[in-house]
Amino acid sequence: MVLCLTEKSSQVEAFKSAGFMEFSFFDGLNMGTYNNEEYLFVPLSGHILKIDDDEVINNIIDVNNFIPLNEFYPLVKSEEKKAKKPHSNLSKITKTYLNQIDRVLIMTDPDREGALIGKETLEYYNILDNVNDITYVDMNNTNPSALKKAFDYAIDTGKDCMDWQDMAFVGEIVRNLNFTGRITSFAINNYFSSKHNTFAGMSVGTQQLRALHLLVERYKANKNADTRNHYRIKLHTSNGVFLVELDGEDTSDKNKIQQIGNSFLGNNISITDVSNKLLAKKSPTWYDGSQLGAEISKITQKSIKEIFSNENSLLQTMYEKGILTYIRGEAKGKMPTENFDDYVKIAKSLAPQYGIQINTELQKAYLWRKPNSKVKVNHTPTTLATQIDMSKYSGIEKVALDLVSKQILATFMDELVNRVVSVSGGIAGYKAVQKDSKIHSLGWGVVYGKSQKDFVNKNIEKIKEQDVLSVKEVELEEYKKPKPALYTEATFIEDLKRKKIGNESTYGSYVDILTDKKKGYGVLEKGKIIPTKKGIALDEVITVEIRDVLKYFEELSSDFIEGKVSKNELFDMTRKISYKFYTDILKVIDENHQKLMNTFKNNSKNSKNSSSFFTQIDYKCPKCGEPIIKSEEKKIFKCSKNKSQTPECSFVIFGRSIKFNIYTLSDSEIEELLTYGTVKKEVYNVKSSLKIVKTIKLKEDKSGIEVV
Repeated sequence: MVLCLTEKSSQVEAFKSAGFMEFSFFDGLNMGTYNNEEYLFVPLSGHILKIDDDEVINNIIDVNNFIPLNEFYPLVKSEEKKAKKPHSNLSKITKTYLNQIDRVLIMTDPDREGALIGKETLEYYNILDNVNDITYVDMNNTNPSALKKAFDYAIDTGKDCMDWQDMAFVGEIVRNLNFTGRITSFAINNYFSSKHNTFAGMSVGTQQLRALHLLVERYKANKNADTRNHYRIKLHTSNGVFLVELDGEDTSDKNKIQQIGNSFLGNNISITDVSNKLLAKKSPTWYDGSQLGAEISKITQKSIKEIFSNENSLLQTMYEKGILTYIRGEAKGKMPTENFDDYVKIAKSLAPQYGIQINTELQKAYLWRKPNSKVKVNHTPTTLATQIDMSKYSGIEKVALDLVSKQILATFMDELVNRVVSVSGGIAGYKAVQKDSKIHSLGWGVVYGKSQKDFVNKNIEKIKEQDVLSVKEVELEEYKKPKPALYTEATFIEDLKRKKIGNESTYGSYVDILTDKKKGYGVLEKGKIIPTKKGIALDEVITVEIRDVLKYFEELSSDFIEGKVSKNELFDMTRKISYKFYTDILKVIDENHQKLMNTFKNNSKNSKNSSSFFTQIDYKCPKCGEPIIKSEEKKIFKCSKNKSQTPECSFVIFGRSIKFNIYTLSDSEIEELLTYGTVKKEVYNVKSSLKIVKTIKLKEDKSGIEVV
């Protein structure tokens, strides 16, 4: 029997829907049969050894004394704190099937942390003591044919698959490097709390600092943009209008530009260069999740959270329905060629719905990627997962499907070709230029509703080199230089991607982090993300070296995977990077603490959430009888004695859950819980992918709530 560990339940569903394996479901387990072999599929959920922020604060780790130099890892395993079980199904496996398992496939996302989850799982349940044959496969392309091909190759040979222990090691490095950032945040906040009796609310994740810098840069560029009036000169001739190039001139000086324009009266333009070219325009590349989400946001004005970032977002829901492919993949604009035949079928079904002709023999090199020599399931773009009938969809779903459908159709159509004509000549020591274009061949433009158009100046093609054109009129045109627009959620995510800050699964979270009222780095006003004084002050003291520390690690990680550096070298170099990040940022904060504190205090006074993030409500703690306080922002209800590093009472209710059972409790439902101890609630169960009515009740020890 082969144990198949996936990172999420949706990946198990991908195998079930692929059709090449017969599945049965019993005793809460998914069992597949393929080529007379049994495959036991188990989705993993989170890190076994994940340590919560509250546990960190409660002295599992002494954040004030932590220095990531000798041990590097800030993760301290305490005897009192048991490792969290990763999945209840695995305990069934250890009792019933452990002796039957002779091989393990770890099939997770390519961020390497999934491999770490798999490794911790095998260690926790002592599966490593019984099985030596372990294979690691990247799980990104859930297209049925690609899935089967990679699965077959991994099962048949496994020789070229990535070393699962190396991948787990990289995942562990990633997790602990990120954890170092969290510990640094706690250390800074403790520093401010102890020295200034003020909570800084500062998060210093390396990617977050880069995202903040991007936001501040755009804000400053917008505010410092040139708002003056500028002037350009247009020369009217019998063969169209020429624009004078005024390089080196102060175009804001109206009198000076007017004088230059007057000098052209009675002069001629001597044509020195004529260019007449056909330029092919490539069809749109395949979408990935963030690009598709940004496009939908622009069209519908819906937030990125609704479309892309949330667990129950539009694209995630469409993926779980089997309409779209996986939405988080870094596709880099290409689709694996093994998927070509599948998308020919999809394109054929779409063509009559859009009333266009396609060429199913056309395979554009810039849109298709040849199979990788490594045995892994390659990244796929976010696009249609199957054939669809567009008439059955409406609203925002139809917008999403229309975007990906048009892109697929354009893939199998000739290029759009423009004819571009450029004419230039000299006049009184200046260069005058006229440019015009028209569509020569519509190609894929048909599916986007483009139509043929002629040149604005129909005589432009008649102009020849050495022609002399007399100036009939000089026009002085006023204009303003465009200033960089403030970021919207969609444009911010586009730039995060372009600058390679974060990844598909974190883009949306940066918007939440930067506009979080407690942190106070930025605000969302009329659809624009604007940094606060606190955000600007923090960005101004952070050095480039601190911001770019994660880039160094990413380069090291790639070198390790490619065999350029050893495991010991990666460990040692990452430890040094982590130590430098920790010490450098504390030094910067210490040197600038007064400036930052003054800004933080002002920021707090101007915030609507100023004095406290928790307010008292008219309910008593069921554990100790003291008043309950709540945070509207985070949907947290807890005992008023539970707000220090050593709380006198542990009672807390988290009104939002995004783990195994996804739900959000309303204030009235919280009140019902506090009054009667239970409440009925429809929750989305991740394991079954169904919405189920469950009972949420207070735990026996009154420390919180549980779903039963």
